[in-house]
Amino acid sequence: MSNFLEAGRTGASEDRAVSVIIPVYNGAVFLGEAIESVLRQTLPVQEILVIDDGSTDGSAELARSYPGVLVLSFENAGLSTARNRGIAAATSPWVALLDSDDIWVPEKIERQMKLLGENPTADVCVTGYQLLQNGGLGKVMRAPEDFGPRLELGTFSMPSCFVLRRSALLAVGGFDPNVTSAEDWDCWLRLKRAGATFVSCPEPLMHYRRHGNNLTSDAAFIYRGDLDIFDRFLLPKVPAPLRPMARWLRVSRLLSEQAVQARENGQPGYLPLMLRSILMWPVGDWRRYKVAAHMSLKNLGLVGRGQRSVSTG
Repeated sequence: MSNFLEAGRTGASEDRAVSVIIPVYNGAVFLGEAIESVLRQTLPVQEILVIDDGSTDGSAELARSYPGVLVLSFENAGLSTARNRGIAAATSPWVALLDSDDIWVPEKIERQMKLLGENPTADVCVTGYQLLQNGGLGKVMRAPEDFGPRLELGTFSMPSCFVLRRSALLAVGGFDPNVTSAEDWDCWLRLKRAGATFVSCPEPLMHYRRHGNNLTSDAAFIYRGDLDIFDRFLLPKVPAPLRPMARWLRVSRLLSEQAVQARENGQPGYLPLMLRSILMWPVGDWRRYKVAAHMSLKNLGLVGRGQRSVSTG
């Protein structure tokens, strides 16, 4: 356990007040729902900070219309810098991150702070989430009870699921503005490497909204960010002779995940991504073959719209 993290832990009797940080850039269309979900919390938060990252669509004005919401406006500097500005301005020992297009269920903060109270040396609490798309709720993603192994895989990293000890975030420098993809995963890994303790509330207490503005179609951009973090944090743990194979396997997995996501988002090009994944690593996850077959049949018009979709989850 790192000494500089330990210094920020004051035990079970410490103040459990929470500051909510909502970064926004031209997100007025959903921002009101996000703020209202905070105001409906069964455990009231100490403050709501909306960090306006140079919006031109009235996001700041909308946020100011809610009593008690503090809006801090800056020139556009990117998501990581906006979050860091919120962390710096927060006055509570705990910060909860909420993206401007996501929604919390009313019991989220109460459940997380109760769990943190039961684990006084914990620095981070994560919850599960449920997809929200086209006005309806979809797939449930439960947070793993043993968060460490899943964190290493980088498959569960939604910032709106997290409550974090502010002192721990400050100790590792917050979010890295130079990391433009998977910056949240980068931050969680640095926290873990510094000795932070994670606890998990598996239930889906956040609704993650998928919509046109956050459906990233540039798979190469995502791969570069993910692989950069993989190379810096995880690849050095692999024995040197096995590193090329480990990286090859990582790319294959990323291609598979992006193929499934592209199909769910209604984006073209998902079948070639899945086929590349299989060609790169033919063994292992045999579900990819089932998904690829289903994708091929759908492209040929042989799978009706009423057929149940196949996923790798």
